[in-house]
Amino acid sequence: MNVSVFDMRVRQLYRNRFDASLKHGNTIDLGNVQGGFYLLNLTDGIKTIIKKMIIE
Repeated sequence: MNVSVFDMRVRQLYRNRFDASLKHGNTIDLGNVQGGFYLLNLTDGIKTIIKKMIIE
């Protein structure tokens, strides 16, 4: 599974690939970004999900 985070200007701030078959959760470290609205993009090669995310 590919995971990306974009700011509202659609600049990519984070990108990583995770093994979706793992039974435990994965962690995304966004400690270096300021508070605000972001877009979380999840792609498994077939489906893509985009969610809004707020960091305080």
